[in-house]
Amino acid sequence: ENCDDNGVIIRPRMSIVLARPMQGRWHQIRRHLNGISHPILGDTTHGHSKTNRAWKETRNLPGERICLHLARMQIPPNDEIPEGLDVSCPLMDDMLEMLRVYAPDVLENAMPKLKEEGILLDADREYEVGQYTIPEELLEVQLKNKMLNDDGKAEILLQGSNFCVA
Repeated sequence: ENCDDNGVIIRPRMSIVLARPMQGRWHQIRRHLNGISHPILGDTTHGHSKTNRAWKETRNLPGERICLHLARMQIPPNDEIPEGLDVSCPLMDDMLEMLRVYAPDVLENAMPKLKEEGILLDADREYEVGQYTIPEELLEVQLKNKMLNDDGKAEILLQGSNFCVA
Protein backbone atom coordinates (compact mmCIF):
# COMPACT_ATOMS: atom_id res chain seq x y z
CA GLU A 1 0.00 0.00 0.00
CA ASN A 2 1.11 3.58 -0.58
CA CYS A 3 2.11 5.27 2.68
CA ASP A 4 3.44 8.71 3.50
CA ASP A 5 6.65 9.31 5.51
CA ASN A 6 4.71 8.76 8.77
CA GLY A 7 3.29 5.40 7.68
CA VAL A 8 -0.21 6.78 7.08
CA ILE A 9 -1.96 5.06 4.18
CA ILE A 10 -2.44 7.39 1.22
CA ARG A 11 -5.88 6.80 -0.22
CA PRO A 12 -8.63 8.90 -1.71
CA ARG A 13 -10.98 10.67 0.68
CA MET A 14 -14.13 8.57 0.68
CA SER A 15 -16.84 7.49 3.10
CA ILE A 16 -19.76 5.16 3.39
CA VAL A 17 -22.89 7.12 4.22
CA LEU A 18 -26.03 5.52 5.53
CA ALA A 19 -28.78 8.08 4.97
CA ARG A 20 -32.41 8.01 6.02
CA PRO A 21 -34.28 10.64 4.00
CA MET A 22 -37.21 12.14 5.87
CA GLN A 23 -39.05 12.92 2.64
CA GLY A 24 -39.03 11.43 -0.82
CA ARG A 25 -37.53 14.56 -2.36
CA TRP A 26 -35.50 14.13 -5.55
CA HIS A 27 -31.81 14.91 -5.12
CA GLN A 28 -32.27 15.33 -1.34
CA ILE A 29 -29.32 13.12 -0.34
CA ARG A 30 -27.13 14.41 -3.15
CA ARG A 31 -27.73 18.07 -2.26
CA HIS A 32 -27.31 17.61 1.48
CA LEU A 33 -24.03 15.72 1.13
CA ASN A 34 -22.67 18.25 -1.33
CA GLY A 35 -23.72 20.99 1.10
CA ILE A 36 -21.42 19.53 3.79
CA SER A 37 -18.53 19.20 1.28
CA HIS A 38 -19.00 15.45 0.87
CA PRO A 39 -20.33 15.09 -2.70
CA ILE A 40 -21.26 11.68 -4.08
CA LEU A 41 -18.61 10.26 -6.38
CA GLY A 42 -19.72 10.34 -10.02
CA ASP A 43 -22.55 12.81 -9.41
CA THR A 44 -22.33 15.18 -12.36
CA THR A 45 -25.11 17.46 -11.11
CA HIS A 46 -24.32 17.95 -7.41
CA GLY A 47 -20.81 16.46 -7.28
CA HIS A 48 -17.28 17.71 -7.73
CA SER A 49 -16.23 17.61 -11.40
CA LYS A 50 -12.47 17.65 -10.73
CA THR A 51 -12.74 14.66 -8.39
CA ASN A 52 -15.04 12.79 -10.78
CA ARG A 53 -12.62 13.40 -13.66
CA ALA A 54 -9.67 12.14 -11.60
CA TRP A 55 -11.54 8.96 -10.67
CA LYS A 56 -12.49 8.35 -14.30
CA GLU A 57 -8.93 8.90 -15.51
CA THR A 58 -6.95 7.11 -12.79
CA ARG A 59 -9.34 4.67 -11.09
CA ASN A 60 -11.59 3.54 -13.96
CA LEU A 61 -14.86 5.00 -12.68
CA PRO A 62 -17.34 4.42 -15.53
CA GLY A 63 -18.47 7.60 -17.27
CA GLU A 64 -22.10 7.50 -16.19
CA ARG A 65 -21.60 5.84 -12.78
CA ILE A 66 -22.87 7.56 -9.64
CA CYS A 67 -21.88 5.91 -6.36
CA LEU A 68 -25.33 6.09 -4.82
CA HIS A 69 -27.24 2.94 -3.92
CA LEU A 70 -30.66 2.28 -2.41
CA ALA A 71 -29.70 -0.65 -0.18
CA ARG A 72 -32.92 -1.01 1.79
CA MET A 73 -36.39 0.46 1.63
CA GLN A 74 -38.97 0.02 4.36
CA ILE A 75 -42.56 1.14 4.03
CA PRO A 76 -44.71 0.83 7.15
CA PRO A 77 -48.12 -0.82 6.92
CA ASN A 78 -50.73 1.41 5.28
CA ASP A 79 -54.03 1.16 3.42
CA GLU A 80 -52.37 0.14 0.14
CA ILE A 81 -49.84 -2.27 1.70
CA PRO A 82 -51.44 -3.58 4.91
CA GLU A 83 -48.43 -5.78 5.78
CA GLY A 84 -45.86 -3.11 4.94
CA LEU A 85 -42.78 -3.63 2.80
CA ASP A 86 -39.12 -4.30 3.54
CA VAL A 87 -36.90 -4.69 0.47
CA SER A 88 -33.10 -5.02 0.39
CA CYS A 89 -30.70 -4.92 -2.53
CA PRO A 90 -27.04 -5.87 -2.15
CA LEU A 91 -24.38 -3.33 -2.93
CA MET A 92 -23.44 -3.54 -6.60
CA ASP A 93 -20.21 -5.41 -7.35
CA ASP A 94 -18.40 -2.40 -8.84
CA MET A 95 -19.06 -0.22 -5.79
CA LEU A 96 -18.08 -2.97 -3.38
CA GLU A 97 -14.86 -3.55 -5.33
CA MET A 98 -14.03 0.19 -5.21
CA LEU A 99 -14.37 0.10 -1.43
CA ARG A 100 -12.29 -3.07 -1.13
CA VAL A 101 -9.50 -1.59 -3.27
CA TYR A 102 -9.46 2.08 -2.25
CA ALA A 103 -10.92 2.11 1.27
CA PRO A 104 -10.76 -1.32 2.90
CA ASP A 105 -10.45 0.25 6.35
CA VAL A 106 -13.60 2.30 5.81
CA LEU A 107 -15.51 -0.80 4.68
CA GLU A 108 -14.22 -2.83 7.63
CA ASN A 109 -15.15 -0.14 10.17
CA ALA A 110 -18.62 0.30 8.67
CA MET A 111 -19.45 -3.43 8.53
CA PRO A 112 -20.96 -3.78 12.03
CA LYS A 113 -23.34 -0.85 11.49
CA LEU A 114 -24.27 -1.98 7.97
CA LYS A 115 -25.07 -5.48 9.27
CA GLU A 116 -27.06 -4.04 12.18
CA GLU A 117 -29.11 -1.99 9.68
CA GLY A 118 -29.75 -5.00 7.45
CA ILE A 119 -27.65 -3.71 4.56
CA LEU A 120 -26.56 -6.55 2.26
CA LEU A 121 -23.05 -6.47 0.85
CA ASP A 122 -23.15 -9.76 -1.00
CA ALA A 123 -26.13 -11.29 -2.77
CA ASP A 124 -27.32 -14.43 -1.02
CA ARG A 125 -29.33 -15.46 -4.10
CA GLU A 126 -29.80 -14.55 -7.75
CA TYR A 127 -31.76 -11.39 -8.37
CA GLU A 128 -33.11 -9.64 -11.42
CA VAL A 129 -32.73 -5.97 -12.21
CA GLY A 130 -35.78 -4.73 -14.07
CA GLN A 131 -36.54 -1.51 -15.88
CA TYR A 132 -38.71 1.11 -14.26
CA THR A 133 -40.52 4.07 -15.74
CA ILE A 134 -41.73 6.79 -13.38
CA PRO A 135 -45.51 7.17 -13.70
CA GLU A 136 -46.65 10.55 -15.05
CA GLU A 137 -48.78 11.13 -11.92
CA LEU A 138 -45.71 10.75 -9.71
CA LEU A 139 -43.76 13.21 -11.83
CA GLU A 140 -46.55 15.74 -11.37
CA VAL A 141 -46.56 15.21 -7.58
CA GLN A 142 -42.76 15.59 -7.48
CA LEU A 143 -42.99 18.82 -9.47
CA LYS A 144 -45.58 20.19 -7.01
CA ASN A 145 -43.44 19.10 -4.03
CA LYS A 146 -40.41 20.80 -5.56
CA MET A 147 -42.21 24.07 -5.04
CA LEU A 148 -42.32 23.40 -1.27
CA ASN A 149 -39.35 24.53 0.78
CA ASP A 150 -36.95 21.89 2.04
CA ASP A 151 -35.41 22.98 5.35
CA GLY A 152 -32.12 21.35 4.35
CA LYS A 153 -31.60 19.75 7.76
CA ALA A 154 -30.36 16.22 8.27
CA GLU A 155 -30.18 14.48 11.65
CA ILE A 156 -26.76 12.91 12.26
CA LEU A 157 -27.26 9.57 14.02
CA LEU A 158 -23.69 8.30 14.09
CA GLN A 159 -20.43 9.80 12.86
CA GLY A 160 -16.88 8.49 12.65
CA SER A 161 -13.71 9.73 11.01
CA ASN A 162 -14.71 8.20 7.64
CA PHE A 163 -18.46 7.74 7.83
CA CYS A 164 -21.63 9.54 8.77
CA VAL A 165 -25.07 8.03 9.38
CA ALA A 166 -27.73 10.67 8.85
